[in-house]
Amino acid sequence: MKNKKKLIIMIIGILVLLAGILLTVLYFKDKNKEISNDLEIKYVGGDTITLDNIEKGFTFEKEIIVKNTTKELRAYSLEWTSIDNKIKTGSDLTYEITGTGDRSASLGKSQVPGVSSKIFNQVAILGEVTHTYKIKITYNGKDKGSFTGKLKVKAYDMTDETKDKKVDMEKEIEKRKAEKEKAKITTQKKEA
Repeated sequence: MKNKKKLIIMIIGILVLLAGILLTVLYFKDKNKEISNDLEIKYVGGDTITLDNIEKGFTFEKEIIVKNTTKELRAYSLEWTSIDNKIKTGSDLTYEITGTGDRSASLGKSQVPGVSSKIFNQVAILGEVTHTYKIKITYNGKDKGSFTGKLKVKAYDMTDETKDKKVDMEKEIEKRKAEKEKAKITTQKKEA
């Protein structure tokens, strides 16, 4: 009977300890990070942009990081969603995107949309590569305005179309490697 009580107390103790560990992990989990189709997506400061009563000259910057955690080619889109644009003249609120990382995309000054829309479609990301996007939003309107929206990265499943892109991308990688090797040999010959 005593052994049975000790066993039950030990089991309860272990369950309490496991529950504590689980709660700690959940508490410290990065709420601005997602994993989707082997892409680790981090929205620095969250995915929602809320601009209240902004005035002429206002600027806002945001960063999104997309990391391919595999050795395989993946693809994704970047899009505006959940738009609530209360800016009187749409052209007064603009954004631009600077992408860094092998084959990342960039976008010059563009008007922030009034409805959900894609910014980049099927951006290819090589294995073990990270794309970092810096988004700058600028307001040049006369009156105060407000805007709310989300920037979302959506990973693609590898469809036939993206598989074709993968083959093209692999050919491009091999071509680049050959060009680098040729340039290296040429440099060595010149130095000799």
